[in-house]
Amino acid sequence: MFNQSVNYTAGKIASNHIDYSNILSIVRITLVLLSRAGFILIQSGSVPVENTYDLILQNVVEFAVSSGSYGLFGVLLSFGQNSYKGFVGYGSWDITQIDGSNIIFGFSIVILGAAIITTMLAGRLHFVGYVLIGFIYSGFSQPIIMHWIWHPKGWMNNNNFSHWLHLLWFLTTNNNALDMASERMDE
Repeated sequence: MFNQSVNYTAGKIASNHIDYSNILSIVRITLVLLSRAGFILIQSGSVPVENTYDLILQNVVEFAVSSGSYGLFGVLLSFGQNSYKGFVGYGSWDITQIDGSNIIFGFSIVILGAAIITTMLAGRLHFVGYVLIGFIYSGFSQPIIMHWIWHPKGWMNNNNFSHWLHLLWFLTTNNNALDMASERMDE
């Protein structure tokens, strides 16, 4: 868990180094899971009491589908070794060549974005709708946009977009997904 490099010379410890990126990754995942639980509490306040267990089941399944979709497709699309004209990543399925902190960072963004979308749609969609939205959002739409911004060959990264736009991007992509879902519900 901790990357400690210790140099033993003449029986003495010369240096002790702790890699704090591992600790920060654990803190990040913990905060994401706690915020996901908070979103479930918000959702439970917007549906009738008899639907609370269904809501929890939908969130657990949507979390699993989003995690799996990001793991199978999203990691490669967002942080693949190669880039197709700066728009989408591709390469081998060997994720050992991808930085683990990037994978955890992308996972955090995808899970929080999916939580925001399902919170706004709580009690308004069929179970299959939640699963499809989570699958498409986490596996394809969000990772492609992450590739644009955070991949070294992404087109937004190469065109010197400011880092403060990342938050605007995160909120805008979630809002666009909600708009598309609400337009579909109005039909």
